[in-house]
Amino acid sequence: MYYCPDCNKVYERDELYKYCERGEAWGSEYTTTEYLCPICHDHVKCIDRVHYCDSCGQLCMYDYIETNDGNHYCSDCYTTTDFID
Repeated sequence: MYYCPDCNKVYERDELYKYCERGEAWGSEYTTTEYLCPICHDHVKCIDRVHYCDSCGQLCMYDYIETNDGNHYCSDCYTTTDFID
């Protein structure tokens, strides 16, 4: 799976825009292939797992928590409480 930080969407590899560049350097031909976001044509990041918030349904990418029962909550839906006070 691939994640686009600009669009905040997740794509499969076959959905990505394939950009190929051919050229020559020092007499040798080369071809580079990049997979880009199909909407904004920006670079995408490869991710292993995708989690959605069990409260609001938003994509959890950076700041989220996973509870013991397997639920995921984004940083907007959970609050941090100090139990020492």
